[in-house]
Order: sequence, then structure tokens, then C-alpha cells
Amino acid sequence: MPPESSFHRQILSPPRHDKSQYAVTKCREALRDHEDDVSAQSFRGEKHKVVVLGDSGVGKTSLIYRHKFGEINVPFNATIGASFVTCDMDVKGEQSQLQIWDTAGQERFRSMVPMYMRNAEAAILIYDITNRASFDDIDRWYLELSRICGPTEPIMVLVGNKADLEGRREVLYGHGVTKALKMGARFYEVSMYHPNAIEQLLNDLVVDIRGADDGECSRAETLVLEDDDEMKVIEQRKLFGCCNL
Repeated sequence: MPPESSFHRQILSPPRHDKSQYAVTKCREALRDHEDDVSAQSFRGEKHKVVVLGDSGVGKTSLIYRHKFGEINVPFNATIGASFVTCDMDVKGEQSQLQIWDTAGQERFRSMVPMYMRNAEAAILIYDITNRASFDDIDRWYLELSRICGPTEPIMVLVGNKADLEGRREVLYGHGVTKALKMGARFYEVSMYHPNAIEQLLNDLVVDIRGADDGECSRAETLVLEDDDEMKVIEQRKLFGCCNL
């Protein structure tokens, strides 16, 4: 079991009877607890709500736990509802706190995810590079996020997880880049075994959030060629670019 922490709240698995109602109740309790936690915390820097989306099993919780606690191969059960973690970041000499909502990816809990999307300043969409279906489902997560957030669309990051499993890859790197560009998102391929990449991802996210708050606007420019049905990225410039750390 993960260590107890005032900064991490994992909603436990429900009893066997009436699981759906139990999960809904626990999600509502988590949201109320989150508001209480935020009010009580003494952190004096900027605070930003971030929602993490993706199918069950892509490694959302493991990546967040790796950054927060430095653990590898944490024995998590599938997230029920959502898990809440705060990450205090010192970026360019300024303090920011990312308040990260790690949402459940299972189909039966998807109806509850929109409550965590609301008022998010940023969204991290994660797929598993060894699971093509999880990559294809990113489109559905993106559409749901756009529906909930409307014109105030949050800053987005697309992440291909489990980059250490190159031999089992089902999603080409270039396909991830292309999807990210269509979404106007940064793109990363990461692994929980390379914590520096996760740290860089979150640092870049803080910079982007600050830029959005200041009214700055950037976009990606890329030239993509098709050769034997494989997308090859030739050039990428400026912000919302690609990182393969």
C-alpha cells in the first residue's frame, strides 16, 4: 500500500454491493476534501489545477507517483473515481503548485470524469505506446475535454508512456507527434524509469500555464511527409513541440 500522505488521496475500492453508487459518493467526497485541502494549505505560490486523462492501465498513476514519491512499480489497484496529488514546483526561481487530479480510466467510471475536468488549467492525456487502442482512445478523451471546457480549453500535453518497452511498440513516435500537433499540445514519450523526463514535462507545463496567464500565444509548426504509410516528422519549431526524453 502507498504511504499515507496529506498530499495524496487514493479513493479505495468499493465494497461488492452497489459499486457504482459507492464510487459516485466517494468522488463527491473527494471533491469536497480537495476544496478543504486547498483552503488549508499554506503554500503561497501560484496554484494550478491539472487533470490527467487516459485509458485504464496506461500508467497514469504510476507516473505521478514516481514524480511525487520517487517510487517504481507501485502496487496500485485501478483508480476508482480519482486520486489527488499536489506537486510543488520551483521553475525559474518562482514557486508554483500543480494540483493534479488523476482520473479513473475504466469505462464504467467515465461518466464521473467530467466533474474533474471542470476548471482545469491544463490536461495531460496519456496513452501506452504498446497499446494501440489506448492511443486511438485519446481522440475520445480530447473530445470530452473540449465538450466540458468549451472555449476555455486548457493547455494540453500528450504523453506516450512506457517508452522503455520499445520492442513491444504499437504506436509510432511520429503518429504521436502528429496527433499532438492537431490538438495543439506538447508531446512527450516517457517512462517511469526515467524520472528526469517526467520532471521536464511538469516544468514545461508550469511555464506554459504561466504564459497562458500572461496572455502569450505560441503554436507548433511542422512539416510531415507520408512515406509507405509511415508519418515522418521533418521539422518542428517553437513552443508546443516534441520531447523524447
